[in-house]
Amino acid sequence: MQLNGQTKSGYVMSSFLSSVDPTAQSQTFNSVTRFTVRVAPSRGVQGYVNFRSGPSTSSAQIRRLYKGETLTVVAESNAWYRVFDANGVYGYVAKAYVTK
Repeated sequence: MQLNGQTKSGYVMSSFLSSVDPTAQSQTFNSVTRFTVRVAPSRGVQGYVNFRSGPSTSSAQIRRLYKGETLTVVAESNAWYRVFDANGVYGYVAKAYVTK
């Protein structure tokens, strides 16, 4: 795939791209001063929460996040955080399942 910027063009391997989930609800994310949160599944949850590719329960699951894992928050909306994990992988987690 070729990408065109304002002053430069470049290429990226398709294996590094993913499609946008058309069923995901549009949400506004606000940039924040980075802070960390810990995964804290609530009662009735199976001991993990889903780390997702988008801010929706219908977005693809990247992996499971287990209690106590630390995430760095880079943006937030009403119900979701955009975060990266200890391996530098970006994704989304529902605010209801993490604590500051």
